[in-house]
Amino acid sequence: WIKVNIDGSSFNDGRTGAGGIVRDHEAKLVMAFSQQLDIETNNYSEAKAAWFEVHWCLSNGYFNIILECDSMLIIHMLQGKTNIPWHLQPIVKQVKKMVEQGNNNIKFSHCFREGNQVADVMAK
Repeated sequence: WIKVNIDGSSFNDGRTGAGGIVRDHEAKLVMAFSQQLDIETNNYSEAKAAWFEVHWCLSNGYFNIILECDSMLIIHMLQGKTNIPWHLQPIVKQVKKMVEQGNNNIKFSHCFREGNQVADVMAK
């Protein structure tokens, strides 16, 4: 299994950022990323981080993934437990499509902010 933590951030001027970290089964760093986004919502930046990390993992041969995020809303969208706002539908649907393809085993899990500090720093 590979463990992924993601986060998004938004700033007063409207800019947002997405970030995340990937660790292996021994908690060793595999990859980290940080990306500035244009003017978007914090929820968009979290969804974009999920898209980036799932895409990266699958492209690099990691098919057993635990993705953690401190946004319960994003987790519920990815799990199909809540309606997806129209402006997030394209990106969330892309993530869900990646999950459904092949023999991927991807679990989405909520974590508290305190357990997501590295991803939070990467998102800023």
